[in-house]
Amino acid sequence: MGTFKLGKMTLRSLFHKPATVRYPYEKRDLETLFPHMRGHVVNDIDTCILCGMCQRACPVDAIVVDRKGGDWTIDPYRCVQCASCVRECPKDCLSMGILPTEPTTELTTVTMHKDMPAKPAAKAGAKGAAGKAAGAGAAKPKRELTPEQQARVEAARKAAAAKKAAKAAEGEGAKAAEGAPAADAAPADDRAAKMEAKLAAMDPEKAAKVRAALAAREAKKAAE
Repeated sequence: MGTFKLGKMTLRSLFHKPATVRYPYEKRDLETLFPHMRGHVVNDIDTCILCGMCQRACPVDAIVVDRKGGDWTIDPYRCVQCASCVRECPKDCLSMGILPTEPTTELTTVTMHKDMPAKPAAKAGAKGAAGKAAGAGAAKPKRELTPEQQARVEAARKAAAAKKAAKAAEGEGAKAAEGAPAADAAPADDRAAKMEAKLAAMDPEKAAKVRAALAAREAKKAAE
């Protein structure tokens, strides 16, 4: 059964035209046969603003946009006819032509030029002078504080002054403390002599307990 079908198809092809043509020497009517075929990218350069969106959307980097030079370039032999650039174009100046790129032995690119209007030079001096004049004319009037706000401001100032004075006093106290040990050495010796005189007049057993208590206190102070 399969052999019969194959034979029938083979015999029928002998009496019909071939399904293919000898491209590129022979071409078919693609516009009629395939009206939605994506053959190549067409750019309406008059509508194009050279924004570069097509270049960023192209997955194979076939498009190069030079806004300063006013050039739009495409490599038709690198382009894969995906129409990503056509979908991303904000001005709808790109479209897909039906006919494919002609075969060739030398790879070339297609460049389209458009004269871009020059940007007007900004008058920096005039703008600066105008801005200063406007700023001087529109200066905000000084805000008057309410009595309650004035009291808060005064309290804050006094607190800041007190804090500053306390810092200064603390610094002076630290400096005075550095010279204090030498000045207090003599009174300490006098106290020790008086204490020894008192202990000598006391009962020996009681004096021993007092000396032990004093020694323990001195040891505790030294440990701290």
